[in-house]
Amino acid sequence: LVTISGPLVENPLVVYAKTGTLLKDVLNDLNLKNGKPLYILNNLVNGLVIEPDEYLINNDTEAILVIDDTEAISFECIRCGLCYKACPLKTTYGSNKCIKCGLCSYHCPSKINKE
Repeated sequence: LVTISGPLVENPLVVYAKTGTLLKDVLNDLNLKNGKPLYILNNLVNGLVIEPDEYLINNDTEAILVIDDTEAISFECIRCGLCYKACPLKTTYGSNKCIKCGLCSYHCPSKINKE
């Protein structure tokens, strides 16, 4: 069972999909609102952006969130420290040592863009 929901989905639903089915086949009859859809696997905080033409449903597929790609996807900092761990200089964003490499933003589960 896969839940399909999000701001761009007219009528959220739960579908039965066999393992190995292409996501695009599951989404064929889905009515989407206007926008540029971005498909996120399982949840917004640490979900992966996936391509329906390439993604195969598997046992780890619980939900697909369809959001507008133009919306900012960020949440408040949860103080997990992953940005610090990812930083090659072991500094925080905004420090005078920051080289603005973007690794902190890449690893941030809250999707905070620090570039």
